[in-house]
Amino acid sequence: MDRIKEIERELDDLAMEQNPDLDRAVEQIIRKKMRKAAMKTSIAVVLTVVVIFLGISPFVDLFYPNGVKLSEGNSSQMLRLLRAYYETMYPYNEVLGVSAEREGFGCYTLYVNMADHRESITVGNTDVIMELNRGELSVVEDSKGRTVFSAGNFSESEDSKRESERMLSEIKLLPETSCLYLSISAEEAQEIEALNRRMDSDDLRLEWVQVYQPECDFQAGIRMNLCGSSGDADLRQELSAAELKAAYIENLQTLRDNLDLWKSLGMYSGNTMWKPRADFFDELISSAKSTETFETKNYCISGTRDEIIAYLDSVDYVQFTVDKVYYSSFR
Repeated sequence: MDRIKEIERELDDLAMEQNPDLDRAVEQIIRKKMRKAAMKTSIAVVLTVVVIFLGISPFVDLFYPNGVKLSEGNSSQMLRLLRAYYETMYPYNEVLGVSAEREGFGCYTLYVNMADHRESITVGNTDVIMELNRGELSVVEDSKGRTVFSAGNFSESEDSKRESERMLSEIKLLPETSCLYLSISAEEAQEIEALNRRMDSDDLRLEWVQVYQPECDFQAGIRMNLCGSSGDADLRQELSAAELKAAYIENLQTLRDNLDLWKSLGMYSGNTMWKPRADFFDELISSAKSTETFETKNYCISGTRDEIIAYLDSVDYVQFTVDKVYYSSFR
């Protein structure tokens, strides 16, 4: 209102002076006032943006996990979490490293070095790009399919045994230099430590085991062959049953305690995708702690053609599936 009254007074002054160029003068006054108003608006907008970036953004960060801090160090919390997640649910995958960059407003980009043990392993590469967006992880780039869950490794049907026997006959026709990766479902549960000792060689290796806990709804696993070892607990071929169980329980505790971070990635077992829940991990941890045994019925192995054939001829299995075949150890 004050601005309008000021314009009216200036117009009255011009009218009293009987200015012949009244229209031009009025136009100049209006333009001057509009420029002042536009300048004030621009200043207000700039100040608002500054307040948002210098005030609100740090304020938002207080409420969400800091991806950079979580990924700092050789054994960071983010690295432990992703390692635990992928070795618990993915038989052949292993996270070797992770780094993060801040994108602002509680958002971070994570660069993940992830190995697939069925392929050549390269340390230091970025294989998967993830986002930590306001405390929730998601995969945004995965050209090699490292984070794609492969269902059906341990599925059973009426024809499982017959199909496996047919597959064994085909394996025998492969070149002697062939290397294979297999998922096996055994008829009876067996001690993981004994199975691990039996296969600890260059020609036959235990890759991953699904821990046998039939009293629990969700079934979880642990990698038996890690190439990114960061401590004694990662030297799985050398661990006793008690030490293996301790490493398994530690992974479960890590997943339970960080459920909100990883739950958007999904929770998988066998042929089923589960809705992530903390009580699943409480059941698994309680069961593992309360029993003296540490067994498996479903597991993954790798080896040369002759060693694989000899092993399959010596064990009782419900079925097996061939996950990967190379005609030579030189991939």
